[in-house]
Amino acid sequence: MVKSFLRLVLLGAGALGCGAPPALSAPPSDSTDLARDPAPGPAGCRALKSPMEPKLTAWDPDQRAQINALRQQGVVTVRYAVSGCNVELEVLPNCVGKGAYAFSAYAESRRDYLENEHDLFAELPLGAASLSAKLSGNRVLRTDYLLVGVAALPSNDAFNPASLSGPDCSRATHVVARMYLGGFVLAAGTESTLKAEASLFGAGAGGDVASKIERVWSGGIPAACTKAQEEGKESPQCSVPLQVGLLPLGSAKETRTTLVATASPASSASGQPAPSAAASAMPPALGAYYHDLNARTFEAARYFAPIVRQFIGMKNTSPVAIERYIRTTFPQQYQSYEFLPDERSVRQDGPNAVVLLERSRYYVVKKEAFENVTAEIRVELDPTGKIVEFRHQRVLSRETLPSHP
Repeated sequence: MVKSFLRLVLLGAGALGCGAPPALSAPPSDSTDLARDPAPGPAGCRALKSPMEPKLTAWDPDQRAQINALRQQGVVTVRYAVSGCNVELEVLPNCVGKGAYAFSAYAESRRDYLENEHDLFAELPLGAASLSAKLSGNRVLRTDYLLVGVAALPSNDAFNPASLSGPDCSRATHVVARMYLGGFVLAAGTESTLKAEASLFGAGAGGDVASKIERVWSGGIPAACTKAQEEGKESPQCSVPLQVGLLPLGSAKETRTTLVATASPASSASGQPAPSAAASAMPPALGAYYHDLNARTFEAARYFAPIVRQFIGMKNTSPVAIERYIRTTFPQQYQSYEFLPDERSVRQDGPNAVVLLERSRYYVVKKEAFENVTAEIRVELDPTGKIVEFRHQRVLSRETLPSHP
């Protein structure tokens, strides 16, 4: 997928000061100004990864309701298949696994704009084909949603196919490891009309403006969603599965065992060893993130939550936007690289956050030189262990070595 993603890890630090490495120009939060494939067809889809966390807002509402009902009985199983632009997700009601989902409150509000078919197939592969016509005549799609929490299976478990029971289990390919719950509205209209509205999920537009906006899909009661966010409690009137995280049968969860190289012991800015009193384990998602970056097998949806508050210089973004940004801009600026997190430096920095040291080496094309950098990184995770913030707090050292890769 992304051949040179690792080099981004320190680049955005320039936007945070501290004499960081040269920063890329961060795109808008929705990355709508990036180059895109001209059409979605088979050629356009080959560049897209099979998303392990598909959004369900354009999917069949009966299937969404079925997933929500089945989670009360046990682990939900599905048949999941991807072939080019064709993405299929089928719920298997006659195959249920042993286990239970635990709800964790998580309040977040977001809106997404889809301006062309590439956006549509990248963001909403389930139901994209049926929505293509909605983009005709200079129209765009907008999704507003309120996330109230996540229903997830226990972290770090491997799911055993032997735990499944039912006549349809022979067709199962994945289980649903987590569900992002809330309410939403998906609407179509001209860009100027849709962007003029502060919110479509709720009172919405009225009068003349309302007649120009087509509400395609919606789910959840706005007042109930707002109350659920305020109280931090699950609400049956705001429990639409907006997105799911899928786990292939017989494999460990995406928050898997950390496989990262370990650098030298942590140091403070003064060069002295960092205190170990607050030492903590490397979060599994962060460990997998570093491992896959160095292995050139990066998949943003594996480590990042659907809504990413900050990733380096990008704010209010998503896994899809992060990958798109790296594919179109980053490889032209930076080449050979290595990023090593110092596991022994990891320490807690709040209930769901850690701080650690990161040592990196990468080649800056414009400077025709390598840079060795040591930086302090802060990472915050959501209740399911996915990354919602990844930023540089400070750069501790930098060395420039004129050379060619």
